Amino acid sequence: MNNMYEEWTKKYQERLKKKIEKRRTEMTSYMNNTKWKKLFNALNNSGVNIIRPKCNSLDCDDREELYDICLNIPSYTDEYTEDSDGACPTHLKEIVYIIIRVSEDKDINILKNAIDKLGLYEYEILEKAIRIYGYK
Repeated sequence: MNNMYEEWTKKYQERLKKKIEKRRTEMTSYMNNTKWKKLFNALNNSGVNIIRPKCNSLDCDDREELYDICLNIPSYTDEYTEDSDGACPTHLKEIVYIIIRVSEDKDINILKNAIDKLGLYEYEILEKAIRIYGYK
């Protein structure tokens, strides 16, 4: 039984890896681990009340599928987000985009200014939210 499970897990991981690579080649990359880390630090230090950030990643079946993401990167890695607040760790290089929602319109400008100070980031302003792209 254990060997069957291990074989199934290995096949699943291989299919998932192929799926991720296929999606990655279909899009332009805008981010790397360092840029995500700088961005998360800027967002966390902005003083803005961020409402439950959401994420779409390369392993999602639907390009609109979202799940919770934690905007912290633990000190022991520079490749994954922290596993907290009900959010699973996310591999930074697999983030297609994140959506940062806020409660007040004025907070969008604060976040926008914080992002713009960092340099070139691909993002768009939504209603009381910002979508920041890793891939597009």
